[in-house]
Amino acid sequence: MLSELHAAVFGCQVALREEVGGLRLAPGGIQVCRLASGSPEPHPTGGIGDQHLMWAADSVDALDHFAQLLKEIGY
Repeated sequence: MLSELHAAVFGCQVALREEVGGLRLAPGGIQVCRLASGSPEPHPTGGIGDQHLMWAADSVDALDHFAQLLKEIGY
């Protein structure tokens, strides 16, 4: 589940959960926002997944760090 991923990588806690998205907040001002659009449709790979994943951090180095973590765990 993505909430578990966000907790592991960013240290996030769920701040808002809605049908079409959510907001996770973490210490240090990190914010992860998830947005979806349209209805879920069957897909040959099992599912399409989230349409957008965005996060904010306090520096370019922090963004690079999180991008590398995501690559290492297969995202």
